[in-house]
Amino acid sequence: NGADYFYGPDTELSTDWKVYSFPLTIGKDLPEHRTVFDMGHTNIPLLIDHMALVPGTVELSGTPGGPSEELMNGSFEDGLNNWMVLNGALDVSTAEAYCGSQSLTATGAGGNPWDVQIASDPVALEVDKQYKLGFWAKAAGPDGLMRASVSRWASGQTDDFFYTPDITVAEDWTYYGFIFTAASTSTGDHNVVLDFGATTQTFFVDDLRVYEIDPCE
Repeated sequence: NGADYFYGPDTELSTDWKVYSFPLTIGKDLPEHRTVFDMGHTNIPLLIDHMALVPGTVELSGTPGGPSEELMNGSFEDGLNNWMVLNGALDVSTAEAYCGSQSLTATGAGGNPWDVQIASDPVALEVDKQYKLGFWAKAAGPDGLMRASVSRWASGQTDDFFYTPDITVAEDWTYYGFIFTAASTSTGDHNVVLDFGATTQTFFVDDLRVYEIDPCE
């Protein structure tokens, strides 16, 4: 009847428990809305748990009563304060913003992912606690790859304990969210690191947040 106004992309599930999240806008005024899972494409058994629909103002607010925000200036409204450019050239853009008036912008080098790289100032993470890293991003054209990690690479150490997969960034503002468990580092610091160097595409990132989650809440 044409009431199915949103479809998630075909999603290849991991063999480990992982969080999958998809932002959506309510597209039709209906008396009720249902979430539907289509699992008939393969004959592999699938397990799903703790499905939730959460308004964006709750998940991303960082306001009293919402998740505790760990990251400073993830909106880039204060320029690159609280961020360290490690490689390449990065700046803020006033031409593109998901919210507010500015976003982070970077153009890749067509080489190593870390050839264009920026890191947040250290954030206070508790080892063995789970956190969500989420941000909005768009690319100026097709086939742009980026990735994020926590924490900074250190020679001979395992400080960079979490990497997202390579992200093919959409050409419209799209939300990307990842769950990770904080691990110990050789310095005691934790940083969010963004890599843009793999392609020559131009990227925009906005509203980047890190906050602790309770996986069963």
